[in-house]
Amino acid sequence: MGVCVRLCGSVPGKEVEEKIPIVNKFHAEYNPQEDEYVHHRLTQAFETSELIRFAKKTEEVLICAGDFNCIPTDFAYRMVKFYAGLVDTYTDSPCKTPGSCGETNQTPANSYTNVKTLITNPSGNRIDYIFYQASSTHKVKTKLCDQPWPQRVPQRDFSFSDHEAVRAIITITPVKDEDATENITELQAQTDALLEGAAVCEQGLKKVACNRRLYLTLAGLVLGLELAYLAVLSLDLSLGALMGLSVLSMAGMLLLAYLLHMGTVFSHLEYSGVQAARLAIKCHLEKLTERNAQVEQERKHSSSFIK
Repeated sequence: MGVCVRLCGSVPGKEVEEKIPIVNKFHAEYNPQEDEYVHHRLTQAFETSELIRFAKKTEEVLICAGDFNCIPTDFAYRMVKFYAGLVDTYTDSPCKTPGSCGETNQTPANSYTNVKTLITNPSGNRIDYIFYQASSTHKVKTKLCDQPWPQRVPQRDFSFSDHEAVRAIITITPVKDEDATENITELQAQTDALLEGAAVCEQGLKKVACNRRLYLTLAGLVLGLELAYLAVLSLDLSLGALMGLSVLSMAGMLLLAYLLHMGTVFSHLEYSGVQAARLAIKCHLEKLTERNAQVEQERKHSSSFIK
């Protein structure tokens, strides 16, 4: 499955206006102990948050949903929730699926769950979310967030998907236009999320540089073997040996092309993407630091005025 963000906007004049859903999927975590795509998810989380903040300027109520491939304690979840200013419908809902903590993947009742994963994680993970963002003109509240589908396809012994379906029922109520005010807690949560993101980017850049050196080193070794093959051709070898060496040489050339591509083109693109996210996060951190100081100063001024 591809990793993508799909943005769907409303058309003026239609029945539903100024409501915008965003459908999203982050890169999967294949090995929690050695997560080589952690900086990929960070970049995706930051760029998604930027998209949400941009969309908020032109739209009213916003809904962001999808497979985020991160649990609520992960940095990517905090980045999207706090920096983008979203509300998790599951935590916001007074009514949830009985006997569940909202797990949507690797659940024990799902037919696609690997039994080995249940040894260390018997309940599964909650990685699929429906977020919303209200506005100064619309109040939003979650009435229900649950998993409505049955555990198995009717009259079959397998589940609909390896992910459980998530449903959220929300109410959108027009309210008087009020100026949105930021408090020091919200700004601090955004700052913490960006600081954590910046640290992940730094580690990601080091990992990309390390992988680049590894690819180029292996490419050098393969190139050395190819040169050795050319030297061996001058020896008096049997036809079978020459054919075998030729096949190995062809495989070596393909491997060499792959290693050079990964060590140059792919590594450059990956490094540039993470570096762009790091610089953007740094820029936003500087703005948030100034805003934090401004809000704190206003709070102290208000407190002294009351006294």
